[in-house]
Amino acid sequence: MFLAAGMALWGVFVGVSRSLGGGSARSLVRATRTFLIAWFMVCVTNMWVGVTQSGHTAREEWPEFALIFLIPAAVAVAFAWVVVRRRGE
Repeated sequence: MFLAAGMALWGVFVGVSRSLGGGSARSLVRATRTFLIAWFMVCVTNMWVGVTQSGHTAREEWPEFALIFLIPAAVAVAFAWVVVRRRGE
């Protein structure tokens, strides 16, 4: 569920960026950067809740944090990279 939420959040950032800054590759890169910062903060908060509220150790939560953050981040960065390269901007 968290992975789907990450991808949906990135879609929201891209949609808002397109409506405010047009469909340029530059606006896509800006949306992706902003998403990465926001998604990292969401994942850190999720890890903090897992450690403080659920009784898990940071060592137990670390692999989950890494997967939850890295999969949507990698998809967003790869997509933005491909679009920027195709447009030549």
